[in-house]
Amino acid sequence: YKDEIDKGIKTFTREFPTIQQVSYSAVKAWTRKLEDQNKASNTINKKLSILNGYWQYLEELQLVNTNQKPPFVNINISHTKPLERRPWVVEDTQKLLTLPSPQIKADPLLLSFITVSLFTGMRLNEIASLQTSNIQTEDNVRFIHINREITKSDAGVRKIPISSKLIPIIDALLQNSPSGYLFPPSTRVIHRDGGERDLGNKWGKKFERHKTFLGFDKGVDCFHSFRHSANVYLSKAGLDVAKREILIGWVRDTKKSMAETNYGHIDIEYPLADRRTDIELLCQLYPFI
Repeated sequence: YKDEIDKGIKTFTREFPTIQQVSYSAVKAWTRKLEDQNKASNTINKKLSILNGYWQYLEELQLVNTNQKPPFVNINISHTKPLERRPWVVEDTQKLLTLPSPQIKADPLLLSFITVSLFTGMRLNEIASLQTSNIQTEDNVRFIHINREITKSDAGVRKIPISSKLIPIIDALLQNSPSGYLFPPSTRVIHRDGGERDLGNKWGKKFERHKTFLGFDKGVDCFHSFRHSANVYLSKAGLDVAKREILIGWVRDTKKSMAETNYGHIDIEYPLADRRTDIELLCQLYPFI
């Protein structure tokens, strides 16, 4: 939660670099812009709650004018739900990776970036933060080690075996990584406490331009949908929810039954060799890769 607070404050200060710019009317206009971007009302209200807490802290330090109208309270946000993220279907994935004509060029690294997500279900920032040291071998299984430095939560810490179709791509990236990162970071790197890095900005924008050029919807067809694709396809292949949560790195549902919650501790009983067999199921979906 601390990371979420830090991110919320830093994002806001990029919009309002100085305290003097912060006022009730300015914040209200900012929330209207978020609504225009189809941000869910719960998301906006959560941002306001975080920022209000920080503003109260600044008041205690006597760094802000306490006589002005509180800028983050009593702002009416229209009740909206986020756009439903739908999984990428195989045909659309092929369109993303197979360009319609030789005259149309795409960054080959971007196509590799997309492919890594297809075969792992990794988040955009996790992929962008990958370094050569994250590619490891244990019990004769090569895997991507998602450690706490590059994922958003403890549930995201995991070991994802590298599937047969992904091995040549990872090997090529390892051979061309002078910076130590598998994918060169953007020129603007934001370092946060605890070593977490926001490196996905460049790759997120590249992906948006690429898929928009190919005619996909903005917002609905997003990079994060590859995670949903991996989950849906592994589910259809018969992989139970506890194993999918471990492979994809989702927070387990605390409302599950005691049996399901206990089964969630399958971490320690899910050998890498078994994970490799299961993640290999995704290879059957994409014969064109």
